[in-house]
Amino acid sequence: MKEAIIRLFERRMTRIAFVIYCAFITVHYVSTMIYYYGMDVWKVPIPALLTLCTDMSTYGYYFIQMFPVIAVVPGAFLFMADWKSREIVYLQARSGRKKYVWNTVAACFWGTIIFYAIPMLVQLFMFCIMIPSGARHNLMLSEPYNREYLSLTERYLFPDLYNYNVTLYMVAMILLFSILTAILACFALLLSMIIRYYYTILVFLPVYLLLMGGVWLKEIVKLPFETNYYFYLNFLESIDERIYPLIGFVLILCILNLLMTLFVIRRDEVI
Repeated sequence: MKEAIIRLFERRMTRIAFVIYCAFITVHYVSTMIYYYGMDVWKVPIPALLTLCTDMSTYGYYFIQMFPVIAVVPGAFLFMADWKSREIVYLQARSGRKKYVWNTVAACFWGTIIFYAIPMLVQLFMFCIMIPSGARHNLMLSEPYNREYLSLTERYLFPDLYNYNVTLYMVAMILLFSILTAILACFALLLSMIIRYYYTILVFLPVYLLLMGGVWLKEIVKLPFETNYYFYLNFLESIDERIYPLIGFVLILCILNLLMTLFVIRRDEVI
């Protein structure tokens, strides 16, 4: 698996995507710091609330809007790169088909987590050390222990953790976001192993249709639960009534990923 992860990050596409992603996060960080520069400390938000996927981040809105496309980058393209270059022949001959498949899926999963989590965690750390410790502004312009504010935070995914330490809450949300992204990337990767697209760009399609299908479905059919992915990716969105659809969605994806992995392993021909 370690070699597969190294191979993933040695790809030119991965390096370009990582530079673009880090540049986007850097622009978000710099523009945010410029905006709050010289402002009274009581008007400055809690540093952790300024991370990318929150309501207080302008760039976060665009990031979440682009998520159906960027979620598969870079891990989901690992198999297609091996297959197109015919490097898969050497890799499978050296380690065997079964080990190759498991290593590729594991590299996609852990590589995606590393790709998305580390820049976000670094950005969070930079906000925490650069913004004054007295910054306590929140989304409701109220005191941290205001009843109305506490009633809002009770609907977050980890309300007790949020009220205990907002920074730790954001670390947990960043890790969960990265894990969800990794599961989606593995879904796209395994479909590319089964279908073997003629055009590599089609690797983007399954996750895009899956996430945007939820947005379109909500507009066509009245459902008792939210299907718009945006409300699940926002770290500060009330999720109490949406937790069960989210858990169900993740479990179904994990089961599908496992079944597809076993199918690819047992199929007579992988190349």
